[in-house]
Amino acid sequence: NMRHHLSVFILLISALFSHVRIALACESQPNYWFAEIYSIGSMLLPEHVTIELSPKDSAKGYFLINNDSDTPLYVLPQEVRTVVMVTQEVTLAEDGLSEENTPEEILLIDQVPSLAAFTVTRTAPLRLDTDNFTALVPYIEERNIIDFSRPSFVYLPISQRGEFHLVHGEQIFTVQFAISYALNENFSPVVCGEAIELVPQQTVAFAEESNKSTLISTISFGAILLVTVGAMLWIRKK
Repeated sequence: NMRHHLSVFILLISALFSHVRIALACESQPNYWFAEIYSIGSMLLPEHVTIELSPKDSAKGYFLINNDSDTPLYVLPQEVRTVVMVTQEVTLAEDGLSEENTPEEILLIDQVPSLAAFTVTRTAPLRLDTDNFTALVPYIEERNIIDFSRPSFVYLPISQRGEFHLVHGEQIFTVQFAISYALNENFSPVVCGEAIELVPQQTVAFAEESNKSTLISTISFGAILLVTVGAMLWIRKK
């Protein structure tokens, strides 16, 4: 009957536009060839400060620095070698330095905020990865490869090492770190499939259950309906 054909026609049109929207929304995404493994040397951190390491199978490795205190934590670049305390100056004898290898910069504690690359607070943790590490260690590179395919035999990138500094109150801590690489065991690019794979399951089931005669009659009914509505609108305008 007419109501049945109209319902089927509306469902077909809805499925068609749903299919088009899904196909347009689908974007192929490459993946990383390697897993980046971040590590730090053994050290004591300031109280209430933690450095979380990304899981070893993470394609995009990182450090997550948290500061659960009311005192700001300043993150200084590698080239800043030492800091003069408010109440005590760092001397050559205390630091084990000679005149030939004195620090490039000796800073007063009140100079630290203006020279810090990052400031970490209770409400603003810091995520460090190869995208922003150059602010601390200029020679750190992005050595991972992101693509849709990976050869069966590849060379792992060379590990990278460096250091940066944390200043918390009147204390300075040097963080030595390394970034090494392994094969990304979860390498799997996201690639759009064939159109039929993008159609919602209920739409596929509906199409499979519909026989040819129902489909043809429904399309014919839809065409007639469109022509009739168009004619009525045209007559009204007249």
